[in-house]
Amino acid sequence: MPENGVEIISVHPGKQIPGQWFTIGYHPWWTPEKLSESELMLLSDYSENMGFLAIGECGLDRLKGPSLNVQMDILVQQIQLANSLQCPLIIHCVRAFQEVMDLKKQMGKTPWVIHGFVRNKILAGQLLDKGIYLSVAPYLNMPVSFKETLEYLPLDMIFLETDSEYSLSIGDRYKIFSDLRRIQIREAENIFFDNVCRFFTWKETVLRDGLSGVSY
Repeated sequence: MPENGVEIISVHPGKQIPGQWFTIGYHPWWTPEKLSESELMLLSDYSENMGFLAIGECGLDRLKGPSLNVQMDILVQQIQLANSLQCPLIIHCVRAFQEVMDLKKQMGKTPWVIHGFVRNKILAGQLLDKGIYLSVAPYLNMPVSFKETLEYLPLDMIFLETDSEYSLSIGDRYKIFSDLRRIQIREAENIFFDNVCRFFTWKETVLRDGLSGVSY
C-alpha cells in the first residue's frame, strides 16, 4: 500500500531535511525579492545531497507574495539553475498558467510538474500539451469539474499527492482515484511509481533501488 512507500517532501532553503527524499526551492509566498548569489548557491549545495530530487516548490501566484514581475525574476533564476543541474522543477501556480506555459516553451529544458492542480480539463490539456506533468490530490465530495479532470488525465503524466493536507492519507487518495478510474490500487501504485522514476529520470537508478512505492 502507498503508506508503506516513501514520501517526497518539499522544504524551504535553510530548513532541516526530513526523511530521505526531498525537493527544495524558493516559494513565491515567502520570497520577497530576487535571489542573491548566496541564496542560489545554497540551492546548489543542497543538490549535492543524494536525496535531492528537484527544485521546488517555486512558481507564480497572483493572489499572494510580491509583484508578479518580482516572482517572474525569481522563477527564472530557479529555472536556469534547474537547467544547469539538469533536474526537474516543482511549480506552484495560481492564476498564472499562461506565464508558466510561456516560460516552459522558452526556457524549460527539464521535466516540470504543477503541484496541487485542481482546475478543469481544458486547462489540464493545455499544460499537458506543453509537456508539463500534473500532480493532484483527490478528495471526497469533489466538484464535477474536478472529477472530469481526473477522468481525463493521461495516466503517464500525473502524480498523486496529499497537498500538505492530511485529513485524508495518500492511501485514501489512491483509493478515491482508483475507484474513479476503475483500476486496481496495485495497478495505480505501479503506474505512479513508474511516473516518478521517469520524471526524476536523473535519479531513476537510486529511486528504483531504494523505493518499492512512493507517495508524492
